[in-house]
Amino acid sequence: YEDRVVLEQGGTAINGPHQGALVDTASGGWWFVHFQDADVYGRIVHLQPVEWRDDWPLMGRDQSGKPVMHFEKPCINGTLQMAIPQTSDEFDSDKLGPQWQWNANHQDHWCSLTARQGWLRLFPQTVSDGNLATTPNLLLQKFPTRSFTVETLMSFAPQSDGDEAGLVVMGRTHAALAVRRAGGNNQIVFRNNGEDEVIGTFSGHSIKLRVEVADGGLCAFCFAEENGFTAMPET
Repeated sequence: YEDRVVLEQGGTAINGPHQGALVDTASGGWWFVHFQDADVYGRIVHLQPVEWRDDWPLMGRDQSGKPVMHFEKPCINGTLQMAIPQTSDEFDSDKLGPQWQWNANHQDHWCSLTARQGWLRLFPQTVSDGNLATTPNLLLQKFPTRSFTVETLMSFAPQSDGDEAGLVVMGRTHAALAVRRAGGNNQIVFRNNGEDEVIGTFSGHSIKLRVEVADGGLCAFCFAEENGFTAMPET
């Protein structure tokens, strides 16, 4: 047997490059797809250039085995046009975009994109223990970058006490800002890892929910009914 280091972290910020695959393009170029363990951000996919030397696939910067954070993308069908995954959604299509994922194998009766044009309608599902980690009908996206802001406009129309909807950040722990029907009133609830704090009541029909995610995964939730936003503690 022979061995040679063809990819290692070295002095780069890309820790633990592993579990990937070599890919060759129609034009003859070679690339390596692998992931980086990035703590709260999960596993980030990277694409590394590859050059074969002495029958070994050397990857990364100057084909030295050091992964690169930035590089010219492969030329596909003669174009180098940049493309990024979709994140925003006006829900004006009859099906969800590929950026969305359910917390479990979805059922068609969980939502509708045609009941109200330009809106996603979510139908409440019974959850036995209130544990969001085991709640199947959570509609989620992967974090798109290390720092970003998410804002949504939600119209809340509960049918009975216990109905709840809101904005959630899920991981090993979770935090959420939601509206919940309780005792005939609509409560604004801030949930941090299973602990609920009732912030106030909500008397309108629509509410804006926002979360700002800072580098490192620190989340700051806030809400607005008509005027300025009210902030929650950082989580």
